[in-house]
Amino acid sequence: LQACSDDEGGNEPDDSGNDFTALLTNQVDGVILPAMEAYQDEMIDFESAVQGISLPVDNAGLTTLRNAFSEAYTAYQAAAVHDYFSTASIGLTERTNLYPIDLTVLETLVDSESNNFGSDDHERADGFPAIDFMLYGSDDVLAYFNEDDKRLAFLNALVSNMKTISDDLVSQWTSLRGPFSESAGTGLGSAISGQLNGSLAYYEFTVREDKVGIPVGLVGPNDSPITPDATKIEAFYRAQAEGNDDFAMSLVRTAVEE
Repeated sequence: LQACSDDEGGNEPDDSGNDFTALLTNQVDGVILPAMEAYQDEMIDFESAVQGISLPVDNAGLTTLRNAFSEAYTAYQAAAVHDYFSTASIGLTERTNLYPIDLTVLETLVDSESNNFGSDDHERADGFPAIDFMLYGSDDVLAYFNEDDKRLAFLNALVSNMKTISDDLVSQWTSLRGPFSESAGTGLGSAISGQLNGSLAYYEFTVREDKVGIPVGLVGPNDSPITPDATKIEAFYRAQAEGNDDFAMSLVRTAVEE
């Protein structure tokens, strides 16, 4: 009965007065901001790790970089699902985790010393997938860095840019915490609508299709079969280097569980 309306314009209920402040405050303070801050912390550590490496890179330095990469990539999964409302304009997924990368584009950007991150030129050679190749994609990763100092310089610039994005995420959610928590109703543009639609789209497309469906060969609402392509998993180059997809699977689990 509450869903009915006497208005000739339709039968959509007017819930603009509904107060979801307690629910939304709990979401932003207990879930969203902690995820953003945890990701920021890991990116701070990652940036510090990269800046602490100098040429020639040795095995100890490479291990430090790889560990920091793993922690940051894992923390990213819990932040990425909240790419709505306050952070939709940042384009977190597009600027941080589009895969597979284009190796030719990456090589060109490194060689030209292009640091215009966030531009269309960088879209397929950016974020964690680009770092995955740099840290795991060569037969001799130490030689990869030590034979061309532009590669370590590019890694430095790339990670610093990603750290700046993580700063922006925390800043945006902190400054817009009030408007998010106090957003009334469930209509288009409300916090409830943004969170629900943003989260569902993330799980449907980014998790269900990109992370799982495309690699195994099942996409769409009816799991339509396509040709499986294992090269399109997250952290593909690490999987190749280690001979297993354990880390890639851990990213999927974290994306769902966190």
